[in-house]
Amino acid sequence: MKKLGILLFIMLFATGCSVIRIDNQNLEQIINTVLKEENKLYNQAFEGYKYYVPKGMRVTEKHDYNQILKANNNMYYLYIDVISYYYKSDVNYIIDSSKYLSTKLENDDKKGYIEIEKTKEDEYFVKSVYNYAKIEVYVQQEDLKEAVVNTLTILNSIQYNQSVINSFIGENKLNFTEESFSLFENSDDNDDQFLEYIEEYDKYYDTEGELPEDSQIDIEESQNQ
Repeated sequence: MKKLGILLFIMLFATGCSVIRIDNQNLEQIINTVLKEENKLYNQAFEGYKYYVPKGMRVTEKHDYNQILKANNNMYYLYIDVISYYYKSDVNYIIDSSKYLSTKLENDDKKGYIEIEKTKEDEYFVKSVYNYAKIEVYVQQEDLKEAVVNTLTILNSIQYNQSVINSFIGENKLNFTEESFSLFENSDDNDDQFLEYIEEYDKYYDTEGELPEDSQIDIEESQNQ
């Protein structure tokens, strides 16, 4: 346990641009530090958007505008809300003081919120909405800081392709009416709908399966674009 504690306290987080120490920062400080990072790199690219996955994480599934990522046996559920991006929906969030952590997020034109709820002994539910996307994950206390870093790094790095999204929505090539919901309202109904959707498409995909190599974009290539 002592050795594990030492490893946790010297844990470093690599964004691809710089290295951030999180061992001596509380959650609020970590949030501010990550959101200030200007990471223009990406190593995942899909139709209409691209983003950066931190080291130690991998994408295990992709279904339209949803992905599942894995790190330290924790499953991160990512939902890209292109409808909110298309209409530039505003954030409607009320801070909930009953949560372990509840705070609004804002940096330049990116807005959202993060909530952390203690569900049982040493287990936490992290939900973050930012930059027109959402990530949810359950983690143990020892992984909480890392989960916040991973979550906000991904959300902060998302870059949208306006023309591609305009084409999809404008020409009605994708039907979002039944699957989309407002990520920017903190209601229990939204959480239930999101988790129900995750359960539905989990039936058809192997959680241990890797994405095809052609869905991966090397960082070096992205730097040249």
